[in-house]
Amino acid sequence: MSSKNLDTLHHVGIIVSDMEKSKTFYSRLLGVSAKTDTTISGPALWKQTEVDGAAMRIVFLEFDNGSTGLELIEFVNKKGEQANTRQNTTGSMHFAFKVGDAKEVYAQMVQEGYEFIAEPQHMDQDYGQMKGYTFAYLRGPDGELVEIIENPGFLDKLMG
Repeated sequence: MSSKNLDTLHHVGIIVSDMEKSKTFYSRLLGVSAKTDTTISGPALWKQTEVDGAAMRIVFLEFDNGSTGLELIEFVNKKGEQANTRQNTTGSMHFAFKVGDAKEVYAQMVQEGYEFIAEPQHMDQDYGQMKGYTFAYLRGPDGELVEIIENPGFLDKLMG
């Protein structure tokens, strides 16, 4: 299968430890309410998750005018271990939201109570093809990384 058949990012999924805490955090962050809130279990789920007998509560939040979603998943039984979310851990991930002014959005979010790892950092000429963008990371309720990024136009240049 050619990657050309994968044309649209549909959603990002996060396994969470406390659904209510995560739902509140991301609903507030994105300014949206839950589109779906359901609990499921069954053989198809067990096969794909590789967790026999698992039951999951799924909350789906839509943003970006409904074209992208954030899926919050809590295993209501058979909970796993807390993931190592250090940024240098192979396989760790983050997701980013494009903003017009990273410093302004950062200041507003700090005022609203969000805690960032550091203030926005700007990439200057020492960063080669990454030059010109400003970014900051914050952590979600389970330590997952969320990025705000200004001027991510370098991706267009890198990806042709």
